This record gives sequence, structure tokens and C-alpha cells, in this order.
Amino acid sequence: MLEIILLVGIGFFIGGVLKGATGSGAPLVAVPLLTLFYDPQTAIAIFAIPNVLPNIWQTWRFREHRMPASFLWRFAGCGLLGAIIGTVFLATLPSSWLSLGVALAVLVYVAFKVRNSAWKLPMASANRLAAPAGTIAGMLQGATGISAPVSITFLNAMGMKRERFVPTISTYFISVGVAQIPLLLWFNVLTLQWAMMGVLSLVPLIAGMPVGNWLARYISAAQFNRLTLAILVVLALGILADLWL
Repeated sequence: MLEIILLVGIGFFIGGVLKGATGSGAPLVAVPLLTLFYDPQTAIAIFAIPNVLPNIWQTWRFREHRMPASFLWRFAGCGLLGAIIGTVFLATLPSSWLSLGVALAVLVYVAFKVRNSAWKLPMASANRLAAPAGTIAGMLQGATGISAPVSITFLNAMGMKRERFVPTISTYFISVGVAQIPLLLWFNVLTLQWAMMGVLSLVPLIAGMPVGNWLARYISAAQFNRLTLAILVVLALGILADLWL
């Protein structure tokens, strides 16, 4: 049990480093790692609170660089609706399906980043796609705890700079959490035990964020992305191996 706690703490710390450096990505590391030791419902329940609170701070810190309200309402608002649908799936689908969904979501994200790292989406097209992208990403977040294959890929494709990307994705995660946490409580997925573990997990997560901010000054975005993708592949393969065995 102590080994699991230490590994989970390290996973949240790495997630915090990633979030501090790039503004997002903590669920990409933490949820697959938790899924290796718990069922997907528990993994998402543990990360529900840590996925909201740090984003409130980041949204406030970068508030001057937010996207126009019309874009945020479509993207984050539809993310809320999608999260409702996805959380219902989380509470009703078999754990093995959800674990497979987590692993596949991670691998799809990695594959897209490797093959389409330079792809750019014009702002006019992004405005039209904000609502469907937000909805689909919200469904993924609710069902698997990972929206990155759609949410982060969509925003990255717009060519956002870090100071604009951070409050946009943080606003999105807050919106999703507003929908997800009450439903997790309703379906008795988020229990007092998992809520307390989530609150405790904030310690290594928040501790990693300043480290990520510091590393961002000295490590190029390309190097950081390669390291992150390598970690994600290892975690996804671990989940698939656990399902297979």
C-alpha cells in the first residue's frame, strides 16, 4: 500500500510539473497512473477535485490573456454538457471498457501529436468548431478522465501562445468539473475516502507546478513534449497489459 501511495504521489507531482510548464496535462499522467492501481471510476473520482482547484488559480493568474467570452462560452459551456453525458457513461459502463478507453485516448493523443505537430487551425474555423469540440472533449473527460485528444489538440491547433492557452484550458476544466463532481457524488462514485485522497493529492500536484514553471525557462517546448509523450506511452501500455493479463 505504501508503494502505491508513493507512486501515486510521484505521478501527481509529475502531473503538476507538466501543468506548471505547459498549463495542462496533469490528468494525462495522473489518471492513467491511478488506473493502473484502481478501477477507472475510482481514478477519476480521486482526480475530480485536483482537476478543478489548481485551474481556478491559473485562470485568475492569466486572466488578462483570456480568449473572447463568446469563444469560451461555446467551448467551455459545451464541455459542461459533454461532461454530463460522459459521467453517466462512467457510472454505467463496465470498468474494463473504461480502462480501454483511457489507454486508447492517451495513445490517440500521442499519435496525433507525433503526426500533426505543425497543423494549424484558422481562427474562423476554430470559432465554428468550438461547440462540437467542447462537447466531445467533455464526454471524453467525463467518461475517461482525459479530454486531451480533443481539447488540448484543438487549442494547440489554433497556435495559442502559453499565456492565452493556460486560462482557456483552465476555464474549460473548471466548467467540466462543475458538471462532473455533483454527478460523481450522485452516483456514489466520489466517496468521502476518494475525496480526501484527492485533496491530499493536491500537495504533490501543487508542489510540482513551480518546478514546471522553472523548467519551462530552460527546456524547449519540443523537448518537454517528447518527454511527456514517452511517459504517456508507457502508462497506456501498462493499462493495456493489465487488461490483457
